[in-house]
Amino acid sequence: MNAGRDLTKLAGILGRLASDHDGERAAAGLLATRFMEQRNWTWRDVLHPPALPPPDRPRRATAGTDARIDLALCARHFDRLNPWESEFVVSLSKRHHPLTPGQARKVSEIAGRLRLAGCT
Repeated sequence: MNAGRDLTKLAGILGRLASDHDGERAAAGLLATRFMEQRNWTWRDVLHPPALPPPDRPRRATAGTDARIDLALCARHFDRLNPWESEFVVSLSKRHHPLTPGQARKVSEIAGRLRLAGCT
């Protein structure tokens, strides 16, 4: 298992605790508890995880070729994307004109996370 990816996933689950819906908050708590039990984690493990390697310095995104390379990386590792990222990558893949600087930055962020996880 990849501890960094697991912690990111747990953070996503715990983010649902801010929901306005009681049921969603309760489900998030139960899901987080089960997630941690499956990994034999305690709250101490989560709050004080072993040191992870420092993240790569973010590259300055451009709307040109680099963004298309990053987009291709995201498409190759589609299974590692969350639902929002998946929809974003699919929508951008259908475009035939250059990405906006904001879109290129977001694709670069996603691709950077994938590279940190060892994806090429």
